[in-house]
Amino acid sequence: MNERILIVDDERGMREGCKRVLAPEGYLVESAESGEEGWALVQGNAYDLLLVDVKMPGMSGLDLLSLVAGHDAEIVCLVVTGYATLEMAIEATKLGAFDFLRKPFTPDELLNLVRKGL
Repeated sequence: MNERILIVDDERGMREGCKRVLAPEGYLVESAESGEEGWALVQGNAYDLLLVDVKMPGMSGLDLLSLVAGHDAEIVCLVVTGYATLEMAIEATKLGAFDFLRKPFTPDELLNLVRKGL
């Protein structure tokens, strides 16, 4: 297993926590603290899955989803949010989100959703 995952979240603890769960499972995990940084990494690297927070300063997760969908529709995008609404879910799905993970979540919930996406 050498799937590459990019975690895009402005919360350092969330990025580090997700990496601690995913890396021991054999995933190659990188992270970005903003949508802008995430977009720069996506343009220069090949990722299999993105784990994207919706609410971030600057470029939102939904804005990033839109850019990623136009760049490489094969990248699986999972949306992480503490602010899930039906409208947000519909918008994210239209932009290519594969599924959602509501904060807070357990390590098993994260692993199961990543495995399902890949």
